[in-house]
Amino acid sequence: MNGGTTNVHVRMRVAVCCRRHFYIVSEMHRKVLDIEGGSSAPGARVIVWPKKTSGDRHNQLWYFDEQGIIRSALNDFALTAEGRLRQSLASQPVSSALYQ
Repeated sequence: MNGGTTNVHVRMRVAVCCRRHFYIVSEMHRKVLDIEGGSSAPGARVIVWPKKTSGDRHNQLWYFDEQGIIRSALNDFALTAEGRLRQSLASQPVSSALYQ
């Protein structure tokens, strides 16, 4: 896994940032999940990228909603597994009602 590559077989951990938001950190590289380019478009790729320490970090911050769904601080979209083998991650609009 390098730069902008996502590998869902990597161990991740949560690192609390502020209030209810957290980073999802790769234990292997210490990089975080990042919505590529800060895109707020449905289906935007989620990649692994160096953690931002200042400025706008919303595309790297996540939170659990009331249903336990991991959502982006950037646009409230859910973190989803994509592709035929669910080998990549994306940010998608998902209704919490689907998980009730």
